[in-house]
Amino acid sequence: MGDNYFPKVSPQGDAMFLPGTRYLRLIKTDYYGNPQSNSIGRAVISNAVQMKYGGVQVDFESVLKFRVAAGDSPDTGSGIAFFIAPENYEIPPNSTGDNYGIFDPTRTTTSHVFAVVFNTQEKTVGINIESPTPRKSMLVNGLIGNDVKAHIKYDAVSTLISVDLTIGQDEFKPDPLTLKFDLSPILDDRVTIGVSATTADILIANHDALVWSVKPNA
Repeated sequence: MGDNYFPKVSPQGDAMFLPGTRYLRLIKTDYYGNPQSNSIGRAVISNAVQMKYGGVQVDFESVLKFRVAAGDSPDTGSGIAFFIAPENYEIPPNSTGDNYGIFDPTRTTTSHVFAVVFNTQEKTVGINIESPTPRKSMLVNGLIGNDVKAHIKYDAVSTLISVDLTIGQDEFKPDPLTLKFDLSPILDDRVTIGVSATTADILIANHDALVWSVKPNA
């Protein structure tokens, strides 16, 4: 997998490929490239992905390389996320800010949604299951202003979710974030897989996806 690589994706909301590149800018910007408030941008794999065969959950892994830049704003937020949701899953209304264009703000839970969320306000990475509140999270230095590569894996036999990070030119590797959780009752047989980013009223930043790959393992 080389730089500027994506699967066949469909941009949604404010997301667009930057002219002259294959980088995906997920957040709306002004003429000067400054991020705008209350923006939602997503990119989803164009076709639904088979996540179960005969009702049996498969392993999956994804590599997402991204960059978050604050622009002229001193208040950086909200975040970027990798997510798996039901087939044909649309952007929930009013899901800016810490709903990440994924979670329904009118409900306490958003059924059948899994995400790995990089909260650029709190400088954390979290594993989120049907909720904008992570089941497990950790602080991460260097999320802003660096290229961050996240290797996300799920082993269906051990039910282990793991997130390994490589940050910046020095390739700093914090301890992995792991959680044992059976995703089989959560994920549908056929799913939408995507990346999403949001800003809020004041908390804004550019969120660019640089490289993304997804591999479900039957």
